[in-house]
Amino acid sequence: MPVKLNTTYISSALANKLSYISEYPVTSIVAPIGYGKTRAISWWVDYCQKKKSDALILRQTIVTDSLADSWRSFCRNLREWPELEKEMSALGFPADPQARQLMMELLTDALAGKSHDIFYIIDDLHFLTNPAFTSLILFLSDHLPERTHIILLSRNVIFDRAAQMKLGPRLWELNVDDLRLGETDVREYARRSGQLLNIRDVDMLASSTEGWFSMVYLKLRAYAQTGKWPENTTNIYPLIDEVLFRPLTARQREFLVKLSVPDDFTMEEAAFLWPEDDTAALLSQLTEQNAFITCTDGVYRYHNMLRSCARKKFALLPEGEQNATMIRLGQWYEKMGECCLAAECYEKTGSWNDLLRTVGQDRGLSFGPERLPLMRRWMANCPEECQLRYPQALLVFMLLLFYGRDIPEMRRCHALFQRSMTLCTDLSQQERDQLEGEALLRLSFLCFNDISAMSAYHRQIRALIPADRNPWTQGSPSVLMLYHSKSGSLD
Repeated sequence: MPVKLNTTYISSALANKLSYISEYPVTSIVAPIGYGKTRAISWWVDYCQKKKSDALILRQTIVTDSLADSWRSFCRNLREWPELEKEMSALGFPADPQARQLMMELLTDALAGKSHDIFYIIDDLHFLTNPAFTSLILFLSDHLPERTHIILLSRNVIFDRAAQMKLGPRLWELNVDDLRLGETDVREYARRSGQLLNIRDVDMLASSTEGWFSMVYLKLRAYAQTGKWPENTTNIYPLIDEVLFRPLTARQREFLVKLSVPDDFTMEEAAFLWPEDDTAALLSQLTEQNAFITCTDGVYRYHNMLRSCARKKFALLPEGEQNATMIRLGQWYEKMGECCLAAECYEKTGSWNDLLRTVGQDRGLSFGPERLPLMRRWMANCPEECQLRYPQALLVFMLLLFYGRDIPEMRRCHALFQRSMTLCTDLSQQERDQLEGEALLRLSFLCFNDISAMSAYHRQIRALIPADRNPWTQGSPSVLMLYHSKSGSLD
C-alpha cells in the first residue's frame, strides 16, 4: 500500500466539535503552532459545503500586524459584492462608533434579501495583536444577521475573560485538547496513510509527540523514507530539515527556498518569481507529498514552521541572489498594486530609486498613519539626493508626517519638495501644477480650524488644479460637517 501522508485525518471527537460551528455566530480555534488548526478548518469547509451547498465561505490569512493591511485584505474578500468592496475600502478600518455604524449599514444593505449562510474564516490571527480588531469582532457578533458566522484561528488567546462573558453562548471554542492526537488517532492516521504500526510503535509515537500533529507527521514521514524512527527530535526544526529538505534535488530545494519569501503565492506569482519553464512541475512535485504546503482557492501557503526553516536557508544564499529575488518580488507586488509591500522589498535591497518611485506612484493610498515609523526609516536611510529626484514620494511623506502631527518635519519635507521641483526639469506644466497643488493642499491641513486661511490656500490650489479633481473636502462627509453642522444650512 503506497504511503500518502497528505491524507487528511480528523478524529471523530474533533469532527463532532467542528460540526457545531454553523450553530454559533463566533467560533475560536486556539492552539500552539503545528497542532493542525488550518487542517481542521479545511476539513470543516469541505464538510460544510457538502451539507450546505449554497453557503458562502470566505477565508483570510493575517500576515502582518497592520490593521490597514488586514482591512484591505478583508475588503478584497468581498468580491461577491463589488460595490460593497469599493465602499468598505473607501471607509477604511472602522475604529470609531460612527464608522462602525456606517459599516453596518453597508453590510446590511449588501446582505438584504440573501438567505444562505455566510462564513468568514480568519487564520493566523495571532499576528494581529491590536485590540481594536477584537473589539470589531465583538461589535460584528452583536449586529450581524444570524446566518453570518465568524471563525477565528490563532496560536494565542483571542478573547479575554470579559469578552468571553460578553459573547456568552454565542461563542463556540476549540482548543489544543480537541486537536491533539491520542493513541487511537495516531494508529488510524498511520493506517489511512498506508503505514501499519505495531502497538509498541504507536505508544512510542503518541507519547514522544504528545499528540502534536506536525511531529507525528514528520516522524511518520521519516520512518517511511528510511525505515527507522528519528532520534533526538524534541526540536522540530532539525527534523523538518532532515525530512523535508534533504531528500529533495538541488533544484527543488532552490525553488522551495526562493518561494518561501512571500507569505503566500499563486501559480502566476510563482512563475514570475521563478521565470523558468518548470515552475508548474516543481510546484506539483513539492506539494504532492508535503502536508506543510497547502493550496486553497489557488493560493499556496507554507506552514509557518516550513516557511521559517526555508527563510533561514534563504538568508544563507549569496547577497546578489537574495537581492535579485527580493527585487523580483517587489516588481510582482508593484504589478499587483501592493505598493507598500513592493517598497519594503526594495528597501531590503537598498534599491532606493525603485522604493521612492513606487511610493510616489501610490500617492499615499496604501500608506496610512500606521506606516509612519516605516516612512521615517526610509527618510533617514535614503540619501537626500535620491529623495530630491522623486517629488511625488515627498508628498506622500508630507501626508504621513501630518498624520503623525510632526509639523516641523513636515515643513522640512516641504522644503525638500520645493528643491525637488526646481531640480526636476523634465516635468510637464500639467504635472508641475498638479504636484504644486497637492503640496498646497497638504499645507492647508495646518490651517484646518481657520476657514479663511484654508480658503486662501484653496484659491491657490484651484488656480493649479481643476475643481472637479480636487474638491475642498476631498469627498469626506466628516470634513464637510465640520463647517456645516446645522441641518438645512449648507448653501
